[in-house]
Amino acid sequence: MTGGALPVHLIEAQDPHSSRHPGFDDRAIALAAGTCQQLARIGIWQRLAERATPIQRVHVSDRGHAGFVNLAAADYGLSALGQVVELHDIGQRLFGLLREAPGVTLHCPAKVEAVQSQPGERQPYA
Repeated sequence: MTGGALPVHLIEAQDPHSSRHPGFDDRAIALAAGTCQQLARIGIWQRLAERATPIQRVHVSDRGHAGFVNLAAADYGLSALGQVVELHDIGQRLFGLLREAPGVTLHCPAKVEAVQSQPGERQPYA
């Protein structure tokens, strides 16, 4: 991420190892091809790709209305339009990457209860 050049502290209310983590349930999400490319550029996609399912075709329609669109990866010279990943699996893998990242400190489970600053200190930004 920052290569250890910038210290990062991640505060997460839930234990990432918990099977009941609300963000890591049994749902699956679709990631666009561009998102997968961005994740690859920062070295993350390589750890997720083995558990992803490529999206070869997409059909878009609205029941009761005329018209539809079919998209096929091959029509655009792509191997896939995107990828489908399971949240539980991707969440565990992403937290694994964070645990290994230099300069990243995880605080889990934890919550921010107050923020205080002193005059002259640099202020965090969002």
